Amino acid sequence: MKKIFTLASLLFSILSFSQSTTVVISQVYPGGGSGVAGVTYKNDYVELHNISAVTQNISGFSLQYGSSTGNFGNSAAQIFTFPAATTIPAGGYLLVQLGTPGTAGANLPVTPDFSSTNLSMSAASGKVALVNNAVAVGCGATATPCTIPSPAFIDVVAYGACNNAEGGASVNNNVALPANTNGCVRRTNGCTETDNNNADFDVVVNPVPRNSASTIVSCAAAPTPVLSISSPLAAFGNTCINTTAGPNSFTISGTNLTNANVTVGALSGYTYSTTSGGTYTTTLSLIQPSGTFSQQIFVKFTPTAVQSYNGNIPVGGGGASAVNVAASGAGVNTLPTVVSGAASAVTQVSATVAGTIPSIGCSAITANYGIEYSTTSGFANGAGTPVLSTNLAAGSFTSGLSGLAPATTYYYHAFASNAGGTAYGTELNFTTASLNPTITVTALTAFGNVCINTTAGPNSFTITGSNLTASDVAVAALAGYTYSTNAGGPYTGSLSLNHPAGSYSQQIFVRFTPTNVQTYNGNIAVGGGGVAVNVNVPASGAGVNTTPTVTTGSASAITQTTATAAGAIPATGCTALTVYGIEYSTTNGFPNGGGTAVASTNLAGGNFTSALSGLTANTTYYYHAYATNAGGTSYGVQQSFTTAAPILSVTALNPFGTVCVNTTAGPNSFTITGTGLSNVTIQVGALTGFTYSTTSGGAYTPTLALTQPGGAYSQQIFVKFTPILVQSYNGNIPVSGGGSAGTTNVAVIGSGVNTLATVSTGTVAGSNNNSVVLNGSVAANGCANVTTYGIEYSGINGFLSGNGTQVPSNNLAGGNFSSTLTGLVQGATYYYKAYAANSGGTSYGLQQSFTVPAIAAGFHLYPSPVERGTTVRITVDGVTPGYYGLLLYDTEGRLVFQKDMNIQVNFINQLITIPATLQTGIYRAYLVNYKERIGLQTILVQ
Repeated sequence: MKKIFTLASLLFSILSFSQSTTVVISQVYPGGGSGVAGVTYKNDYVELHNISAVTQNISGFSLQYGSSTGNFGNSAAQIFTFPAATTIPAGGYLLVQLGTPGTAGANLPVTPDFSSTNLSMSAASGKVALVNNAVAVGCGATATPCTIPSPAFIDVVAYGACNNAEGGASVNNNVALPANTNGCVRRTNGCTETDNNNADFDVVVNPVPRNSASTIVSCAAAPTPVLSISSPLAAFGNTCINTTAGPNSFTISGTNLTNANVTVGALSGYTYSTTSGGTYTTTLSLIQPSGTFSQQIFVKFTPTAVQSYNGNIPVGGGGASAVNVAASGAGVNTLPTVVSGAASAVTQVSATVAGTIPSIGCSAITANYGIEYSTTSGFANGAGTPVLSTNLAAGSFTSGLSGLAPATTYYYHAFASNAGGTAYGTELNFTTASLNPTITVTALTAFGNVCINTTAGPNSFTITGSNLTASDVAVAALAGYTYSTNAGGPYTGSLSLNHPAGSYSQQIFVRFTPTNVQTYNGNIAVGGGGVAVNVNVPASGAGVNTTPTVTTGSASAITQTTATAAGAIPATGCTALTVYGIEYSTTNGFPNGGGTAVASTNLAGGNFTSALSGLTANTTYYYHAYATNAGGTSYGVQQSFTTAAPILSVTALNPFGTVCVNTTAGPNSFTITGTGLSNVTIQVGALTGFTYSTTSGGAYTPTLALTQPGGAYSQQIFVKFTPILVQSYNGNIPVSGGGSAGTTNVAVIGSGVNTLATVSTGTVAGSNNNSVVLNGSVAANGCANVTTYGIEYSGINGFLSGNGTQVPSNNLAGGNFSSTLTGLVQGATYYYKAYAANSGGTSYGLQQSFTVPAIAAGFHLYPSPVERGTTVRITVDGVTPGYYGLLLYDTEGRLVFQKDMNIQVNFINQLITIPATLQTGIYRAYLVNYKERIGLQTILVQ
């Protein structure tokens, strides 16, 4: 029962408390824990409220109570510590039930978040502090007031006539609370915090406790929603009208937003999407969950008019002020870019003039493009004579100008039109030819290298003359060359060509016939027709006597001693082949002609092979192809190959499986095969447990050394396996030698075992109420003879082998045996299994069971008659444990034998020996205990 304290007077410590901005004590109810009639609740409680905008962790904080003039937390009973992981969400409450329940009042209407028997508070006056640790603050008494503000104090509430109140005035203005029904409740749902207890709290008739499940009441002011553009929108620049540029992008960032949609407003010429490849629309409405928000906006620009489209894209929503995104772009309709080209094929009356269009501008080129010309330098665009072209390809075109005046300078520029208008190139000029006689020639293709005493060609050049006189046109001689006006001849060392005056054109065919190995480069002079200076036609050719062209091919069919090497002769040279083949050596980079030559005779389609023999195994050979004609011998590039190494291979060895220790299995066998071997001895290495021989019935040894002559070799190896331990003998038999690289392994599998006997548990052969005969059998002895065998039994189902009672047997015959079990308990179930042991251990059959027959009801003594000196069995069912006696009386009523028994079970099943001294005859047998006769039976003793 809580004592009610009435304080007559109180001396206040007027202290400065800092205003809490995180967690405050929002209710104090000290009226519980009493038996006062009308009390509201059975328990005191303290309620906390998180007035901040974020979750607060108060793990390890404590509530510390002090009397009106005492210290806070003056004893352990005045401190309650919050456990680890205690948090209060923003605007949330936490309810702590305190003290011992009273006999009056109701339970709290909501479930407390924590309960403690500590902090039984005075109903009239007291103080409670929320402290940021669990150590008693050690102050608060009138003589030792607390220094506040202090980092340890989160909030303090004093009520009634109490010191250490915030603002110097306790709740209820320093007057004791009027009744156990009242509590201190912070105003505005726990949000009022002016650092004055009396101003911050109401004293209400009905306290209103709230727990962590109660409705959250936020005290923190809502943050201002803000929208910003975290990356600007790049300018689009000039864009052809009715085309689309972009996407460029900008990024919207938002903080403290409401869940209202963020909108991207319209701006003429621009469309938006949230993905680069998405659908673009003139506006966007972006759903966002409130709070923080970020979205990249992709923008495309499609101008439809020649104008500026600069402006601002408005972005708003989410409760924030709108922001603008500067957008820059212009619609244009540009003309083509035109470049005037060179003039060619200029005659007295015509010319061909070129132009190019590097860029078509904003629209397609129309049919209006070509060359405009005039005899006036600097003539205005559009003021000359236009000659349209129709051969525009890859941006280039030409126009043929005709009807020109000889020896006249013409000025020209290219032009081209699109939907935006017509553009012109820079002005250029050319001069038409005069009427003087002229001869021009085309180039003569070079003849190159030509075998001596053979004829190449014809190649040709063309003579073109203009304004010629009637004198013949002459083609002068040049050593090695002959000419004709027809491809088929005849060909002569020079030509004199008749022609009419004026224009003239003639193709001249040329043949080249060298007679020496030398160059025949020179000029063929062409003159006449009134031309003052001869025109030269450069001629180029050389006489050669070339050797064959030879290519070295690959090597194939490589063995230890032979190989086939290939070659090719793409060209035979200037004369017929005389010999060809392969030359080889063991020296890398050996000189041409410095190796061993192997001629070939199988040239076909330019390809041949040579068979190389007598080679050394495992040796690198270098080789090249060669071919000879009258001009000399040519060689291919050096190649190489390596002859095969000697090879040892082995067949598989059949597994030996499991073999009893100290016995021999086999022989199994494997075969060694060798090719290209040297005459080095072949070794068959040792492997524990295995011996070898080259004949099935021969002497077996742990290793073999096999002499062989080299070359091809084959030998069957016989293997026996003799384990001496119970273990795996798996491994590899190493085979090496004969010049082969490394070791070839023969995998071998075998294990040494010492197997147990195979035992089967048999059936019950016969039983009575104290004994049974059980059968067993030994199907196989295992790796050693059986030494002991019998039956093991127990009263425990599933008993472990070896943990029962063993009854050995000695009657094994034909694999079968039996054991007699005695001393059994009537009506009991026994479990048994056969066993047999050899030197490897003991094996067991499967568990079987039997139940001993129950003894018959009543008193029984058998056999009768019974011989003197032998036993009889006495059975009785349903007795009480205790002392019993078997009494034998003769025919004269005399007691001649007595056997006492101490029975501890509810039946008797005993063997009793009849004295050998007892006379033959009929006796009455009585079974008695200390208070009655149990049974009577007559027995004949012989």
